[in-house]
Amino acid sequence: RTGQPQDGYPYVWSVLRWIEGETADLTPPDASEAPVLADFLKALHRLAPDDAPSSDVRGCPLSKKLEDIERRMALLAEETHAITPEIRQAWGAGLAAPIDLPRLWVAGDVHARNVLVRNGKLAAFIDWGDICAGDPASDLASIWGLFESADARRAAIDAYGMSEATLTRARGWAVMYGVLLLETGRHDHPRHAKMGADTLRRLNADLT
Repeated sequence: RTGQPQDGYPYVWSVLRWIEGETADLTPPDASEAPVLADFLKALHRLAPDDAPSSDVRGCPLSKKLEDIERRMALLAEETHAITPEIRQAWGAGLAAPIDLPRLWVAGDVHARNVLVRNGKLAAFIDWGDICAGDPASDLASIWGLFESADARRAAIDAYGMSEATLTRARGWAVMYGVLLLETGRHDHPRHAKMGADTLRRLNADLT
C-alpha cells in the first residue's frame, strides 16, 4: 500500500510486507551466499532506458566524490590506521578507470544495513530510495561490505563476471563507502564506523 503527502505527513509513504531477518552488519551472510549476491546484482544490472533517473551520489563517476572523500581520508589518516598505501592506490585506480558499460539500473545503496540475512542466507535487499541508472560498480562495492571471507569475495567477483575496469571501479567505490561510513560514524554511530572499517580492512587484505 502506498500513499501521497497529506496534511500532517509531507512525504510519499508505503506499507510493505514484513520480512524476517537481521541486518548483515549484525548477522553476516554465509560465505556460500557470495554467488547469490552476484546473481542478484547481475539480474538487476540491466540496460536502463534513456529517461531513467541519474544520481549525483550513486552510480556516478567517482570523480564527483573526489573532494569529499579525500578530505575524509585525510582526517582518517591522521587519527586511524585505516588508510593504507593499498587503500590509497585502490582509490586512485578507481578514479582513473574508464566506465566501460552503458547506463545500467543500479540499486544505489547496497550496504550491510540494507541487506537482511536469515539463517545465514540472504533474505532481502531493502531501501530502494536511491535506485537510478549509472555505473553498477557502486553496487559491486557491497562485496567488500558483506563478506568476511576472501574466498567468498573472489567467488562473488568471478560469479558476476566483471571486466578489469569494472572491478577496479568497484574497489574504488568500496574505498568511498568505507571512508564515508568510518569517518562519519566514528564519533556517534559505532555500527556505521565498524561497517566502514570492515570494508576497508577486507579490501586492504585483498590487495596485499
